[in-house]
Amino acid sequence: MSFWTSPRSGSRLGVLLVHRASTVLYPTFFFVLFMSIWEAWVRLADVSSVILPPPSAIAAQLGIFDQLWPDLWVTLQRIIEGFLLAAIIGFVLAILIVTFRPFARSIFPVLVATQVIPKLAIAPLFLIWFGYGGLSTVLIVFLLAFFPIVINTVLGLRTIEIEKMYLARSVGAGWIATFLRIRLPNALPSIFGGLKLAALLAVNGAVVAEFISSTSGIGHVIQGAAGDNDIVRLFVAVGYLSLGGLLIFLVMEVAERYSIPWHVSRRDYVSVAPPANSRAL
Repeated sequence: MSFWTSPRSGSRLGVLLVHRASTVLYPTFFFVLFMSIWEAWVRLADVSSVILPPPSAIAAQLGIFDQLWPDLWVTLQRIIEGFLLAAIIGFVLAILIVTFRPFARSIFPVLVATQVIPKLAIAPLFLIWFGYGGLSTVLIVFLLAFFPIVINTVLGLRTIEIEKMYLARSVGAGWIATFLRIRLPNALPSIFGGLKLAALLAVNGAVVAEFISSTSGIGHVIQGAAGDNDIVRLFVAVGYLSLGGLLIFLVMEVAERYSIPWHVSRRDYVSVAPPANSRAL
């Protein structure tokens, strides 16, 4: 095994700080660049604000947050409720699939079938069954977020070196001890991958459901703004919804970072040139 180390710890620290700062600076730079191009194109092409308002007009209306907050909070609650329901049921179901093979062979076709059916086709059915309100939205969020959690958890629990399982058996570890100390830690990277994907799908699912089966929520606000041709208000609502979704995703990122700091995906890679006189060890 060969590795390089820099003789200057200060230089390495500086490169590390630049590397971490770039994770914020790069997205910020491209966001500002995109908004600048958007603003310039709308003004130079003389595009009507009824069709596409400039970012400056949207930013001027960001102060209506107090008007949008009640509906935004309703939507975030529905997202969280549906996501947590999907996470709990999905995790339990994944354990059953990994543990009992006959159960896995029976349930997998059903899971795939639920994903083939378009959720927009189910939303009116939920509206008939449960009426207008939050329950229909929560269930659609659940259906969208459920599948990636199950699949990624099953993949993580099954992808394990057989030597670790032999070692656990050789020391007399039971099923619970093997699961908690070997299977679950090994599966955490895959589980968090499924949770982050599910969080993004949950945001989209909540808004789509509110278009059809809700009289409140940010999706209802967006639909109303579109009906009134209030494009600026529509963009403001979408922007605040995006920030809410980003916040949920960042919470998952932080949880992942503190849960699996040892995993290769959480390491900071810093390229430091090796000294001229160093040798491979």
